[in-house]
Order: sequence, then structure tokens, then C-alpha cells
Amino acid sequence: MSRAVLAAVCVLAAGAVCGCGATTAGYRAGEIYCCGGTDVFVIDADAARADPAGRVWSWRADDSPRIAIPHRAWFAAIDECKPVLGGSAVLVAASSGGGVALIRRADKACLFYAGGRNAHSAELVGDDLLAGTFSFRSDQVRLYRLRGRVHAARPAFVMKLAGAHGVVWDRARKVLWALGSAELLKLKIARQPAPSAEVVKRWKLPAPGGHDLFALDDRHLGVTVGAGVYRFDAAAETFTPLPGLADAAGVKSLCRHPDTGRIIYTQGEPTFTNKVRCLGAADLTLPPANLYKARWNAPNRFSYAAPDR
Repeated sequence: MSRAVLAAVCVLAAGAVCGCGATTAGYRAGEIYCCGGTDVFVIDADAARADPAGRVWSWRADDSPRIAIPHRAWFAAIDECKPVLGGSAVLVAASSGGGVALIRRADKACLFYAGGRNAHSAELVGDDLLAGTFSFRSDQVRLYRLRGRVHAARPAFVMKLAGAHGVVWDRARKVLWALGSAELLKLKIARQPAPSAEVVKRWKLPAPGGHDLFALDDRHLGVTVGAGVYRFDAAAETFTPLPGLADAAGVKSLCRHPDTGRIIYTQGEPTFTNKVRCLGAADLTLPPANLYKARWNAPNRFSYAAPDR
């Protein structure tokens, strides 16, 4: 990561990224990141039942001066909002003009951004790389360096993946998982002599329409497809239907809280929605009506070491 980006993150993450040893308080029980349209916003799940319009935090591209004015239109249809770096930052992807960004929560500063048509998800790969998936009309997995040019950054590596939608780093196995419309890839990442990804193995999805990929726990990934939701065992390398959502069609995002086990998801009606659905509990109905994804503001131990990454 560049010195500027690393220094900025260390201030917010209390040194956890650079090894200073302090803990962070960025993850907050009950908070949910939501995105769709031009906005990323955070709600308190309990408070939202009484006040659906209430917001704990929000962001749009105009809030970040380091995003060049002509590039802010890239973030007009946001479809990813993944908390990272101990909850001190959020990874954003947008499929409008298309782009990925790393936004610091405290002051909405943009620590990194890059353009790309139909960006659908992003992931941090260690401290020095960012991976992004770019779907139809791009059909790519890209790797970016988090050093050097970090605003309007250019990819260091590009590989083809039809309908690329989801990407998750697996810290235990040191591989990157990437989801396309018809297959799941297991990728080995190299950094020398330049960043690159090699396909270790690929699986045909149990059904077409791969969309969201997110860790369920230390071993399993949630995989949403057009007509249902599956659990992928990263150790056994097998798919099984996810109880309670096996036949749920059009699921755009899926997220399980690591401590409570509560699963939230969004389901397109047919594309967007105004509901954050809660498996086994009442839905949260929120404005606006163009919600796309929802993520708990909670640790992802599949991808990042405790307490922050």
C-alpha cells in the first residue's frame, strides 16, 4: 500500500494494518451497510424499524474531493458496499459508468479508486493489492496495486471471466475466489515479477446466474444464483443448498453476521428493492426503492485476520 494510503488507514484503524498492535472499534453491532443508486448508507437494524429513514452514516461520490469531478458519474449505480480495515473503511463498486473505490468512513476520503464498466464487487488482497470483478461487457477480474497511482488507478493484471460478479479473499488458503455467471474460480495470486492470478481450479455452478459471493463463516462461502442460494465448502470444495434460501430467486446479496449468525439478504423486485430481508425475522422496509446490496458492519474472518483484517 502506498505510504499515503497506509498512513491514512493506520490513523483510522489504530495501527492494525501496519502492525502497531492496537485494536479497532470500527465494527459496530447491529449496523448494516446498504447501497443502491448514488448512495452508500449505514443503518442501525433495530432503530430502522421505528425510523426507516434514519441514517448512521452515508456517502456519495461528491463527498470525496479526490474523485475527479468527471469520474464521479462512475458511481451513479452502486452495487457493492463491503466494510473492511476493521470497519474503518468501505469498499464500493458501481456498475453505472463503472468503478471501484476504497472510502474511509471517518471523513469520507477516497483512498483509492479506479474505473471499469459494470464493476460488481471488490476485495482487498493483503495490504498491497485490490481485486475487482467487472461483469457483462467487461467480463474481467482485475488486480490493482495499492501503491503508486491510487486515484484513477490502472489495472496491473486483467483476466477474463464471463459475467464476473463476486470476489472474496481466503486468508487461510491464500487464494482468491471469483464468481462468474456460470462458474466459480479458485485463483492463486502472485506478486512477482508483477501482480497476476492463475486458475488453480474451476467449478461449474449448480445453476446459472452467479451473482453474489460472500463469506458465511471461516470455511463456507455463500453463492447466489438466478434461482437459489448455495453454500460452498472451501475445504471440501462442494456445493450444497443453503437452508432457508435454497429456492430464493433473484438474491442480489447475502451476508451472515459472524457472531449472531443472523442472515440478511436483498432480493430483486426484479432488480432493486426497498427491503433488507432477515432470514427467520421480519424484513426491514427502507427508503429508497433502489436498494441493491446489504452487508453487516462486522468482521469477515474468512478474509481478514482479527481484529481488523
